[in-house]
Amino acid sequence: MAASWPPSPRGTTNPAQAQQQAADIEEIGRVALGEVRQAVAGYRGRGLARELEAARAALADAGIATEVRQDGPPVPPGADALLGWVVREGITNVIRHSGGRRCEIDVRDCGGSVTVTIRDDGPSSSASAALTSGGHGLDGACP
Repeated sequence: MAASWPPSPRGTTNPAQAQQQAADIEEIGRVALGEVRQAVAGYRGRGLARELEAARAALADAGIATEVRQDGPPVPPGADALLGWVVREGITNVIRHSGGRRCEIDVRDCGGSVTVTIRDDGPSSSASAALTSGGHGLDGACP
């Protein structure tokens, strides 16, 4: 692309140059949209089962003993992705902030709703510090 900057305040009077500039703008937009789509794809998550597997591995790597309990029928697809995200964020907080050596993850079907509870044996003051540390975690996940 051969264009001068800043552009002339009157624009170009050359139709071929104007056509090339429009094509360049279209290509930049197409590339940017592709990059946004790639970034967003990473946020979709892997679902609950895969996040529980990843949690076990991450906690073990951090030297934190883990117990996972799960009951009830399979989680519906929409909830599966959301609960997977909850597990990922919760385990990230345990590893970064809890100071604990043990973590329990409970997934329970409560008759039409599913709950995920993540507990660790770290000092309770760590949880308060994590909440006020300026992180973003699950902010905005629910309206």
